[in-house]
Amino acid sequence: MLRLIWLQLQKVVPEEELEPRVFWRTYGTIAWVSFLFASIATMLFFATFDPVEISALATYPATVSPIAGYTIGFMMFWILCFCCTTLSSILLALPISKRRKQMPDDQELD
Repeated sequence: MLRLIWLQLQKVVPEEELEPRVFWRTYGTIAWVSFLFASIATMLFFATFDPVEISALATYPATVSPIAGYTIGFMMFWILCFCCTTLSSILLALPISKRRKQMPDDQELD
């Protein structure tokens, strides 16, 4: 089934144009999903903890405005979620690539 879809895509879009599109589509999906989960994590975390109090409890006390604390927290959550989502997409892509290698190249479509 995957081979059939791949061959149909090759007829519509040449293979050299297909690879960058797949890459950017995957990258966009990873960035969007990680952004949504970082937003939710930021809301839940800062509903419980105040960024000004967290900065006062830090090993090196620094004065941080609430907006700066929210921004730093969101960026940290976004980086964490981006790494997790990237790892998940890599792990999900591995079986598909193994299946493509196992498919015969001379399979006819009728």
